Amino acid sequence: MRLPLSKVWRAFPELDRFDDARCQRYVREAKRESRRSGLLVAALIPLSVFAWMVSVAIAIAIMDMLNSGGVGPGGLGTIVALALYVGTPFVLMLVFLLARDRWLHGAIRSRLNIARCLGCSYSLLGLAPIESESGSHVICPECGKTGELADEMLEQMQELGVIPTP
Repeated sequence: MRLPLSKVWRAFPELDRFDDARCQRYVREAKRESRRSGLLVAALIPLSVFAWMVSVAIAIAIMDMLNSGGVGPGGLGTIVALALYVGTPFVLMLVFLLARDRWLHGAIRSRLNIARCLGCSYSLLGLAPIESESGSHVICPECGKTGELADEMLEQMQELGVIPTP
C-alpha cells in the first residue's frame, strides 16, 4: 500500500526498475493523456469548499441551539461547533487526496496495459525491442510470443529511456 503523498509510481512493480526522474516523466504523460477524467477530481475542490461552508453554518446553528440555555461560550455547542469547523477541512482534504490518488492510479494502470503481452499479459515495458524488416518487436520472456510494438508502446519505452528517442 502506498501513502497518498508518496511517489505514486512505486505502487507499480513494472516501474520499479526505472529511476525516479524517468518515472516522473511517465506519470506526467499518463496525467496528460487522461486529463478529462482528471477534471472530475479537480471539480472536488469547489465542492469541498461548499461542503466546508455548509458545515460551518451547521456548526453555528448547533452552537446557538445548544448554548441557548445560558451555558456560556465553553458549553457543549461550542465544542461541537469547533469540532465541525476544524475537522471538516481535514476530512475533505483526505477525500480529495484519495480521489486524486485513485484517478492517478487508474491513469497509470491504463497506460501500463498498453505494454502487455497479448498472449499472457506479462509487462513488456523495459524490454529492448528487436529491429527487423517488418518493424520493431519484442519477445515475451514469460511465454515466448513475439509481438509487434505499437506506436504507443514505443513512445512509452522512449519516455522511460529504454530505447533512444529518434
